Amino acid sequence: MANLKLRRSENISGDIYVDNTCIDCDTCRWMSPEIFHRNGEKSAVYHQPKNDTERLEVMQAFIMLKQKLCSKSYKSVLLGWKNLDLHK
Repeated sequence: MANLKLRRSENISGDIYVDNTCIDCDTCRWMSPEIFHRNGEKSAVYHQPKNDTERLEVMQAFIMLKQKLCSKSYKSVLLGWKNLDLHK
């Protein structure tokens, strides 16, 4: 799980972020290039999700990652996932 105390300063403000434990595996950038980019030798968030499509991409990237990144808490990600209407 991402740790707020280890949040990378390269992230923009918001609920989705990458912490310093990122291993630069490229998964988040590959799955959600509108949200994540490479800054230095790790990923960072440069755009917070603004719609359901972007939120879905972030959630899919989150699930795929071996390390858990990008959220203030795993519970908040699950709540976001639960509330995401995929049938629009």
